[in-house]
Amino acid sequence: MSATKSKSNPSSQAFPVKKISSKKIKQRSKYPSKTFKRKKKRHSRRKIVKELYQTFSIFFALLLLIQKMTIALPKVEGYSMIPTLVDGNRVVVNKFGQVKRFKLIYFKDTTGKIGAVRRIIGIPGDRIKYKNDQLWINEQEVVERFLENSVHKVQESTMKFTDDFTLIQAIGVEAVPMGKYFVMGDNRPFSTDSRVYGLIDESQVVGTAEWLLFPLCKLDYF
Repeated sequence: MSATKSKSNPSSQAFPVKKISSKKIKQRSKYPSKTFKRKKKRHSRRKIVKELYQTFSIFFALLLLIQKMTIALPKVEGYSMIPTLVDGNRVVVNKFGQVKRFKLIYFKDTTGKIGAVRRIIGIPGDRIKYKNDQLWINEQEVVERFLENSVHKVQESTMKFTDDFTLIQAIGVEAVPMGKYFVMGDNRPFSTDSRVYGLIDESQVVGTAEWLLFPLCKLDYF
């Protein structure tokens, strides 16, 4: 009896079964593998990049919408505004700017295709004339400080910078009508302006030119 028992015991002792406690298994499961950690990290980065992309896309879309509604960045063409602006200059136009005498305005022709920058000389109700390079509005002398240097240079050669004219001679009316503006370029001897194409309707005005973009500087109007 004892011999039989002793034969069966060695086989079980030769290959002992190591018991792993359920506690240890649970502890191991708490710590994810390195591969899992890398995947999770990559997923987290992708999520952040996606959210940033969406945020910037919305931001730029809103910025473009606001820009389109409030400002315009037209390019100056031609030489009518020399020396204030030259061909190729780009200006910042405020679509909500206050339109008043001597302000630079950006307007489009009646087709809405061709745009130009000119200076407002006459507002509704004004009676305008030029005599000996002096502007007269409603029988009163008005100084154009933005032209002082140009006028002085031309007068040294005994010439006139702005040819004499009255509003009746230029466009056939005594005073600027309501809803209209009389505009002129700063390069008076060679400017194409209201003396050529007549009054500008207020519906044609896009806004006031406030800044020269390159180089950045404020456009003065007095």
